[in-house]
Amino acid sequence: MENKTSISGKIYETLTQTMIELLQSLKSNPERWERPWIISENGQGAHNALTKRTYSGINQIFLSYLCIKYNYQFNRWLTFRQVQELGGSIKKGSKSAMIIFAKVTKVNANDKKKTQEEEEQTKSNLKTRFLLTYYNVFNVEQCEGLGQAFYQRNKQTESKFNQVETAEKILNNCGVQIQYKDQNRAFYSPGLDLISLPNLAQFKSESGYYETVFHELGHSTGHPSRLNRKLFNLFGDEDYAREELTAEMCSVFVCSLCGIDFKIKNSAAYIDSWLEVLESDKSAFVRSTMQAQTACNYIIERSGMQHLKQSVQQEEQIEPIAA
Repeated sequence: MENKTSISGKIYETLTQTMIELLQSLKSNPERWERPWIISENGQGAHNALTKRTYSGINQIFLSYLCIKYNYQFNRWLTFRQVQELGGSIKKGSKSAMIIFAKVTKVNANDKKKTQEEEEQTKSNLKTRFLLTYYNVFNVEQCEGLGQAFYQRNKQTESKFNQVETAEKILNNCGVQIQYKDQNRAFYSPGLDLISLPNLAQFKSESGYYETVFHELGHSTGHPSRLNRKLFNLFGDEDYAREELTAEMCSVFVCSLCGIDFKIKNSAAYIDSWLEVLESDKSAFVRSTMQAQTACNYIIERSGMQHLKQSVQQEEQIEPIAA
């Protein structure tokens, strides 16, 4: 059994190297700029092929990239145990993908685990810690003997909600002032608690507008009155790049819940700054993306749109890590 340090290290290393690979590939393969961050099937991104549960946060980004990398037609995944229970098998040479999640644990000041009895006695002195761990999944195209149902395309159905109407409801109830001006930049001002955008007519596409406004709304969640992240960063430093990555991933997640495809930005400045941070800090991508999921959850809940998250559940460990 792997210890906690090696598990966390493996998670950081695997996901960070995958993200670096993605960003570097964007610089050499221009056609990938037109691909979305999340590969969706009729409104559903990466999901468990058996339970239909949609994966959340960083797992969406990771599994969707693997679909692009290996040209998988379906963003559908199964655990080793599920494949066995379905009477199938894993194709020889197939490598599993990680589903990561955080386990909550209580520790004392010396970071030593306590028994339940000790925990009750000194509850006020315990601190909550989140430990990263994972389980493994395989794409259905790495499997054999599952039956045709797992390889049939979903029937196209009419959306249960209007994408624009949903996005506008979020913006109207987000609690942050948004102003529009004749300008060539979009930004969030922490001091004024204000999002400033170009006039709507200046945006080239509807999706581009929502990608931008949700990016800035992601920044706004870091305000001291909300999630209280460090926002006063200098352009080019590592904290700035981390916050930009957090806001970008937050926008990806909010857009996905609205049914809007978020395209990867063709921005060399973004890519280079992210690469610099990821190469110097192996935990940066995981931490920024988890912050982004928290920011997304805050926006959705603050806007009263919790029903959008009903199909997106937090991952739970459902079988041994070694599976």
